Amino acid sequence: MKPRLEKVFMVFATIWGIFRILFLRPRVIVSGNDMTGPLKYEPRMARVYEWLRDKRISYINLIHAAPHGNVVRRWFRREEPVIYLEVLEYLGTLSWFFRVSGASYLWAIDDYRHWPRVILAAQRAKLRTTLFQHGRFNKHQFQENFFGYSLDSIPVPDCYVVWNKFWQRRLLDLSNVFLRNPEAVRVGGRPSQGGTTGSPLKVKNSPPAVLFIHEEIASPGQVASYLDAMLSKARIKVFYKIRPDLPINQQTSRIPQEILIHERFEIVTDIPNDISLAVGSYSTLLYELIERGMPIGVLRMDSTQADDLVEEGLAVFLDPKETDIGEQIRRAAEVSGDELKRRVSLLRVTVRIEDTLAQLFSRQ
Repeated sequence: MKPRLEKVFMVFATIWGIFRILFLRPRVIVSGNDMTGPLKYEPRMARVYEWLRDKRISYINLIHAAPHGNVVRRWFRREEPVIYLEVLEYLGTLSWFFRVSGASYLWAIDDYRHWPRVILAAQRAKLRTTLFQHGRFNKHQFQENFFGYSLDSIPVPDCYVVWNKFWQRRLLDLSNVFLRNPEAVRVGGRPSQGGTTGSPLKVKNSPPAVLFIHEEIASPGQVASYLDAMLSKARIKVFYKIRPDLPINQQTSRIPQEILIHERFEIVTDIPNDISLAVGSYSTLLYELIERGMPIGVLRMDSTQADDLVEEGLAVFLDPKETDIGEQIRRAAEVSGDELKRRVSLLRVTVRIEDTLAQLFSRQ
């Protein structure tokens, strides 16, 4: 569908959604982005949605969406009413929406492009507000000047649920807002599909095999350079890990055909067994794989944001311009069992998000 038609659809869908909430009277508004993948809701908030459905608690979706060709299809996938954030903001009715919704709680993903406006409008309508960590915090990504607010005017939610103490410390180190309001930051588990840390991965040392993580903003030329070096020069098996929420052709269209058909190149949707090393430049999956005992290599690219992992001794850099890439990979994969245990202990997620949700919902 063309962008103009999608915009018109979003307006009518929002009006229909507001009409429906007058009868549904939701207890919770869940705010996120227009992502569904194989699910009927955003995978990064999957356990929040599943808990609400399991407890039979009424909720509605407040969704950020820009026309992208799939708005209508994703609207039909969702079972609860959908209200589009951009429509409410265009009409100047965001605070009004929170008042007439009858909801008591706003549970929002912490997309820093949008959450301050959403939290502020919800607080004006007297809703209890909670943010949920959905990805990494780092010095590149977490810049509060992006919000368009002065430091003193950035709204502070009633609660900011982070995955564990490592991320609690990281947030307080990076954010002047939450450093001044540390009581709002709570260790409460991970809201995405994975939940708590999964079982340890079996690491394979020889022959080496690499999990290369797809990243949307990574330079196609730099990605191709790394892949070519690994496949042709180092003769290493490469598993290319794609995202479940994006079309496969969107993720592979920028990879040269000679790489796609290479005998040692394989596209995967899950984590294979017997990987030696996982590599990427910024993906949150890098951090999640450390939780499960996987050695990590950070690629030097224009998109690199995972340099904090190297600074904290949780990963090493790889650079095809330096020594033989195969030798770099072998050295990066040779991590002692004790060192892997240390890394796991720092990033492991043990708190169940379901327990946190029950406590949040009980607060009036």
